[in-house]
Amino acid sequence: MNTRCGHLWWLINDKTTGKPIVYHANGYLGKFMIIFPSLKLVVVRTMTQERWKSDMDDFVSIYQLAGKIIK
Repeated sequence: MNTRCGHLWWLINDKTTGKPIVYHANGYLGKFMIIFPSLKLVVVRTMTQERWKSDMDDFVSIYQLAGKIIK
């Protein structure tokens, strides 16, 4: 069983408790949604096919941007 995926969502688990603390979904052409339940924060990025560049538009970059928003 993969504890990092559940009901078509990817999970980021707390290292101590193992419980999910962040949920995220990766969509077509660089569309992403990240949910931080404890902060009541949802980060969504949409993209048009014309603007999508697969080598630059990845989940890591949007997750890092969300981290900057949180701080």
